[in-house]
Amino acid sequence: MLVCIYSSVSLKVEQGNIKMKKLLDIDIAAVDFVDPEAAAILSDAVKTVKAILKRREELDRMGQKDQTLYVMKGEVHDRPAHMLHHMLVLKGLNEAEDKVLAGMELPVDSVDGYYLDSYLRRIAKAKPAEIPALKQIYRKNAYYRSVVDLSSSLDSRYLHADYAQKTLSYNMLKMALDGKGRFIALNTDASRDARNINIQDPKNRDLMMKLFNKVESNISTTSAKGMLIRNQHMAQRLYSVAQRHKSRIAVQLCGMAHVNGTHYEFHHKDALCHIFKNSVQPVMGVFIDGAFSERYDDLAKDELLRCKSVPDIRTDYNLPPKQKDTSFWGGLKELFNFNAKALNEQDERLYVNEKLEAMGLGAMRLPKVV
Repeated sequence: MLVCIYSSVSLKVEQGNIKMKKLLDIDIAAVDFVDPEAAAILSDAVKTVKAILKRREELDRMGQKDQTLYVMKGEVHDRPAHMLHHMLVLKGLNEAEDKVLAGMELPVDSVDGYYLDSYLRRIAKAKPAEIPALKQIYRKNAYYRSVVDLSSSLDSRYLHADYAQKTLSYNMLKMALDGKGRFIALNTDASRDARNINIQDPKNRDLMMKLFNKVESNISTTSAKGMLIRNQHMAQRLYSVAQRHKSRIAVQLCGMAHVNGTHYEFHHKDALCHIFKNSVQPVMGVFIDGAFSERYDDLAKDELLRCKSVPDIRTDYNLPPKQKDTSFWGGLKELFNFNAKALNEQDERLYVNEKLEAMGLGAMRLPKVV
């Protein structure tokens, strides 16, 4: 039955057999000649992959081949280039390592209800009598759960950078299906009730008791307490799955504030990097400079990687469609002022696809059938 389920999902990722260059084999100078912005994203992604692999090799030389390296990779949710950077880094790591885990900043129970039922009926073509048993497999089998979580991400509607985030989910789903368990990606964030932490969830209640000695209601997901609960949840979920999956590298994709706190609202000692440091786990924080007020406090040189070239252009879906000025002066204006502008939905799609094409990675584009 599971083979049937996986093969049915593969209908959504039909481009998976197209041959692509490995990330570290792409000629960055050639990309720069065509599209300097694409080359900047690619260059920082290559630098990130090499730094992570170097740290992984150092652990191996120290006799810690079975020790997971935890990478906290920040983003700003409305920046399409950040999602492209995620895609490229995960592609490079997946090409170099046997066991890679990615955690996504989405509630761990977000597909447990209606979506899982719909998935089993609509995509897996499961018979009603088979559904209860398949739900149990979903809860226990990381590969199966990865496929369902990623399928849910493809079917979701994001408030910011929707096309870029779906392109990221699509490529993670391709890697999961192609690798048959080598690469998995799971939702790791705490359960929520609208914009508050869900106090009906046993894991959240347990965390509240450990952190605050009581269960508290109406804790906003973006408050200091809410962020602390969510960080503890993401860290524990990523760690537990990495141990079962025997992941050599585990990457948590999350908002920049989760990685190591911010300078104005969230203390770095409650952030993900320090949760892993305090648990004596090797950790790296990957920061995209210029997009947020990052903190680098108390991180050693080999625990900190700053990406300084990723474009900071954002999405704004309330913008009206605009006509491109194809004149000579209009082209110059576009060239020098592009990063100061926001992208509407149509422009975001063009932006993401143009960057991938310039890198020679057109097969990573989101197909229209998805």
